[in-house]
Amino acid sequence: YDERHPITGGNDTLRALQRTFAYLRAKGERAVIQSPMGTKDLHLLPAWPGLLVAFMARSCLDVFRSQNKVDRQQGGWTCSAGRTRELRKYLNRPDLRPHFDERDMICKVKQDVWRWLQAPELQRRAAAREFGALNLSATVDFDSFRSHP
Repeated sequence: YDERHPITGGNDTLRALQRTFAYLRAKGERAVIQSPMGTKDLHLLPAWPGLLVAFMARSCLDVFRSQNKVDRQQGGWTCSAGRTRELRKYLNRPDLRPHFDERDMICKVKQDVWRWLQAPELQRRAAAREFGALNLSATVDFDSFRSHP
């Protein structure tokens, strides 16, 4: 599923993801959900046994180059959305604000929030008895997929 899917789509990413998880749990299905816009909410996701949040860490320069293939007329995605709409989602959140430097690229902002807030929070929740100390999260190097078939 991705952000264009009818279940996972919508303006409220956290609510859309919660709906998706409820749907999957009710159906007893497994799924991979790709949601770059949901990155700001990873530490707020409803947790249950079987959930794994994989954060794909990629070189920010590679992300910058890839993003700017979009919206070239407006100077690239970084100018049209990254430094405005996407960064605003982090600037407007008091829980995220202390964990990043607003002068950084949005990719670094997301990585810092993951490293300093979200991954530790998910690890803390995973330590709870109901999860039997199973991992709820993993950081995956994007380049590790270069040799994947």
